[in-house]
Amino acid sequence: MIKIRHILFLAIIVGFTACTKDLSDDFRAYPNNPLNDTIWTRSINSNAPIHEILDSTLPKPLIDSFNANRADTVRLYNNMEISFPANACLYNSGAPVVGNIKIEFQPLLKKGDMLKALQATTSNNALLELTGQFMLKLSKNGQELVLAPNTFIKIKYPDTQDNPQQYMNLFKGIEGNPTPSWGKDTSFTWQKGDIGTTVGIWSKTGAGPNNKGYEMTTKNIRWIGCGRYLDSTLPKNKLTAILPQNFTIKNTLVFAVLENSKTIIELKADYSSRSFAALNIPLNTKLNIVTISKIGNSFYFGIRSINDIGNTAIFSITPNKKPLTNILSELDKL
Repeated sequence: MIKIRHILFLAIIVGFTACTKDLSDDFRAYPNNPLNDTIWTRSINSNAPIHEILDSTLPKPLIDSFNANRADTVRLYNNMEISFPANACLYNSGAPVVGNIKIEFQPLLKKGDMLKALQATTSNNALLELTGQFMLKLSKNGQELVLAPNTFIKIKYPDTQDNPQQYMNLFKGIEGNPTPSWGKDTSFTWQKGDIGTTVGIWSKTGAGPNNKGYEMTTKNIRWIGCGRYLDSTLPKNKLTAILPQNFTIKNTLVFAVLENSKTIIELKADYSSRSFAALNIPLNTKLNIVTISKIGNSFYFGIRSINDIGNTAIFSITPNKKPLTNILSELDKL
């Protein structure tokens, strides 16, 4: 009888220990728990949990307005400005707009903000260093507007290091077709801007932050970027991240964040190997591999610092459950 009690006691202890282990490479199934889902798909459905990540992390846009029928400049914080010529906007039908136009402006100037918006800095497989990314939406009575033909607007913004560089280019965001109504746009990429778009440098007298920056002249709205291509002649390699089975294409996003450049590369889910990978990562470059996941109602975060990806660029990461506020704080440090 005593032996039976000892066996039962040990069984309870072992069972309790197994249940407290949330995630592991040694996968265990828990009844009615979303952690059980280890199935990979070849594409991402519109209701996948990764879309819920963006809903939770995306920074709030700045809201303002301007007069549609006269030249106007909207002045925002930190010396940010958006200047419009008179009669700049049309309805999608081509009809002119009269009266005030609503602005929704989302500036992403730091790597942490870009990560919160789940926005990489790549043009297909080419790597970019972007000084800033911007989402600019213009609307009237709930209808999104377009710029009139041959109309250029100006966007002025500060360089976060107060050290703007010459020879920057304008980029426009190429969105999915159709553009998703919510969540992450998995088809998004950057493309060099149209002819006639320019980037200049401005500065103000006096010491202090936000006194130097860039001024973009563009005929594009929605996603706009400013930056340059990284040197494509440098030695490079494919980077692969391996996560526990619970982290799949449906619930996890993985990024490589270069330490000394505003460059963020999304490691795309690779169905055949059940891993995440990206091409053209420069050798001898310090970077952080960052993972953001949502499983059930919980968020998970992983980070691994790499001094050089080397010739065998395969790294394992085990994310940990974290409150969303802690994850946002970690992203701000990058």
